[in-house]
Formats: sequence, C-alpha cells, structure tokens
Amino acid sequence: MSLPNIYFTQISNLSEARFATSVMAQGIAFCLETEHPDHVDNLALNGFKDWLVGSDWIAALSKEPNEYIREIMDHFGFKLVLINSQLYKYTSGELVMKDDNKLKTLYALNTKEDFEKALANQASDVLLFGTKEEEVGMANMDRWLDYFEALEIL
Repeated sequence: MSLPNIYFTQISNLSEARFATSVMAQGIAFCLETEHPDHVDNLALNGFKDWLVGSDWIAALSKEPNEYIREIMDHFGFKLVLINSQLYKYTSGELVMKDDNKLKTLYALNTKEDFEKALANQASDVLLFGTKEEEVGMANMDRWLDYFEALEIL
C-alpha cells in the first residue's frame, strides 16, 4: 500500500505543527479568519516559520478571502487555500474559488470510522484535524495515532 498525501487543518499550536512535519505532512492549514475559534495570528505564524519546513502552508478559510486575509497570505507566501475539504491554488489578486484553481478534494478524517474507511479505500489525500492545547506544549495527538499506526509509519 502506498502512503497517502497527509494534510492537517485547524492547527493552532507549535506542538501539533511540529508533529505534522514529523510525519511528512504534505501541507498544514492555518485558519486566518479572525472570528474563527482556530484563528492563528501573525505572531504565531512568525513563530511557526522558523520551525516548519518541508510541508506546504495552507490558508484554511470558510469563504473567499477578504483583502486583509490576502495581505497575510501574500506576506507569508501561502500558495494553497483549503475551503471545506477542497484544496485550491492561490494566486495573489485572483479569485480562489473557481474551477481551474481547484486541485483536489481531501478525505476528511474526523473519527476512527473515517480512518478505517480511508485505509480500506486507500484514500490518496487525507485531512486530519488539530485540537486546542489545554496547556502550552501539551497538545493531545492521540486521535491521530491509530491512523498512523495502521499506516505503519510510527
């Protein structure tokens, strides 16, 4: 079985972001919408920049980005946008949500049953969801471990 392309979203802390890069995630999505509970501010993104290499940075959004979010995306060099499990390419100054920008649909893994289906169907592009840290440096990644153990990469 070939390994899927693994993507993470709702990543809001360095512990999870570093874990994602350690399992060779294809991409890590950070929520840039200030009203969203998983919002990652510019200060955190600056901190991530020095630690995260090898994975694409993805803007996780719920709708077409406004001018403020586009400025952040341009500043940090985001080239991809994730909207509702749909991955789009991003080009500065252009609309994101158009058919020729759509790259792929990611198989969202929210539950253990989702993991099992993804493994059985040999999903090629999977999306894992982050969790909020209860204490700094204490992110709980247990819900990902069953999937990675089944893939035999941990």
